[in-house]
This record gives sequence, C-alpha cells and structure tokens, in this order.
Amino acid sequence: MNRNDPLVVSLIALGHATSHFMQLVLPPLFPLMREELGVTYATLGMVAAVFYAVSALLQPLAGFVVDRYGGRGVLLGGITLMSLGTALMSLAHGSGLLLLGASLSGLGNSVFHPADFAILNGRVSPPRLGYAFSAHGVAGSLGFAIAPVFSATLASLFGWHTALLAGAGAAFAVLLLLLFNMNQLTFTRQKPTQAKAPF
Repeated sequence: MNRNDPLVVSLIALGHATSHFMQLVLPPLFPLMREELGVTYATLGMVAAVFYAVSALLQPLAGFVVDRYGGRGVLLGGITLMSLGTALMSLAHGSGLLLLGASLSGLGNSVFHPADFAILNGRVSPPRLGYAFSAHGVAGSLGFAIAPVFSATLASLFGWHTALLAGAGAAFAVLLLLLFNMNQLTFTRQKPTQAKAPF
C-alpha cells in the first residue's frame, strides 16, 4: 500500500465535492434572480438545463482527452472553468451571461468523473480502491448538502451576486490547493505486457 493513498484520495474527493457543490450553488438563488432580473422560472430552468446538457454531451469527449493526456491537467482545467463560469454568472444582469456562464461551468463539470477515476486508478493502491471510490462518492454528496446552505445564507445577507462570486472563490481556493499538490495527481501509465509466443 502507498503511504500517499490518503492524501491522493482526499484531494480527489475534495475536487469531486467541489464539482457537486458548484452544481447546487445556483438553484437556491432562483427566486431572488427572478425578482431582480425580471425573468421567468422557465428561463432560469433553461440555464440549469444548459449546464447539465453541456456536461452530459461533453463527458465522453472528456474521457478521450483523459485517456490521451492524463487526468491531472484535465481536472485542474475543469475546476478553472467551473470557477470562471460561476463568476461570470455572478455578473449577470440578464439571461445571456447566465447561459454563457452555465455553458462554461458545464464544460468544466464534464471532466470530473473521467479525470477522478483515472487518477484514483493510477495513484491509489489496488487494495484501497474500494475505499477510494466510496470516499469519492461521499464527498460528492457532501458537496450537494453544503451548497444550498452556503448560497442561500450568503444571498440572504449580501445578495445573489455575492453568493455566486463566493462560490466561484471557493472553487478557486480548491484549485490552488490542488495546484500546490499537483505532484500527487500524476501517475505513469503502465504499458500492457505481451505474452511471448511459445516458439
């Protein structure tokens, strides 16, 4: 077993929690956004739909990119895009910037499962993979649980623009932490061995 397994699992779990956190930062703010922006709930629902559609459609492509270039850079790029997309949405005064931000954030979200699973498989000792994947799942659920409380509380105190900007800042803080520990996210892919012919 690798002594760095707990650190690697913790870093990837934190990244996954961030992905789920960023998914639910926005919806609790819809009532405030509807009132200020003068848009319908259908329009705000379209913003959420764009996020998830982009994420779903591009996830297979993200898998190919991870297979070609590795998970580390793809994961870091995903968090960067989610932070940037959410920051753009915090500046919105209409549906246009909301849709653009949701598209960028959805693109960022598409990379997490392919990148996370590749890094966990490449870095974590096989006897600990079950634990690693369970921690990964738990972290995602915790991200879902924290986000509505986070955004609703900040929005009630400072407004929805600040709540979204704070969410983007939280993702950026996780990005900095992963960059500081990026050596823990790198692995060398083993080439498959070919069986020798018996003659």
